Amino acid sequence: MLTFAPAPAPAPVSSRRPDPCGKPPDWWIEIENVRGVSLGEWRTLALLGAEAPQTVNRLARLAGLDKAQMSRVVSKLADRGLVSRTLGPGRTTELSLTADGDTVYRGLITAANERNEAFLACLDLAEREALASALTKLTALARSLERAER
Repeated sequence: MLTFAPAPAPAPVSSRRPDPCGKPPDWWIEIENVRGVSLGEWRTLALLGAEAPQTVNRLARLAGLDKAQMSRVVSKLADRGLVSRTLGPGRTTELSLTADGDTVYRGLITAANERNEAFLACLDLAEREALASALTKLTALARSLERAER
């Protein structure tokens, strides 16, 4: 059986640095500028920013949401003028980012990349490589398990 030592007590607030790597959290400002975007909306904007047009069904599958949840997310984004709907082949509706949606998407991606770099700044090259390897393996396993569940 595995046992773990208890975590050390946190340092008093007055002696804590604002960032464990000594880097100020510049990315936080960008996230604050685009606040009001839910995780589901963020995922949808990111998926449409990476590849458009897409259908609600495909977005739901890629985001790990059910179709009804994705439909609600898309409706909110469309109401805010961030996503456009056009008729697709058959009875499908194709979704794409509007110009405003693309602006929000680019802001979110920039903020996320800056945040990731801030986190990775604490790791040396070997640690970054180990993390990348572990994440690749976990992603492959998750995709395999997801396929098996269908």
